[in-house]
Amino acid sequence: MKKDYGEAASEMNRFLPGSYLAAVDCTKEKSIKDRFKIEGFPTLKYFENGKFLMDYSGDRSKDSIVGFMKDRSSVKTEL
Repeated sequence: MKKDYGEAASEMNRFLPGSYLAAVDCTKEKSIKDRFKIEGFPTLKYFENGKFLMDYSGDRSKDSIVGFMKDRSSVKTEL
């Protein structure tokens, strides 16, 4: 998944300015693990304007992750 995640981050950087993917090592950042009740790895969480909105449960491929973010982006612009 690490390769797909990196490729998704690069694609989002080009096509979805203002959208970011970040990785956190919850074996080292236990407060984040506890705060967001992360029990398994990898876990993908979606935040908007710094606020947690939902868990991502889709496929872990680059195309699925980017597609999810594009869908979320279009929802925001339609409001």
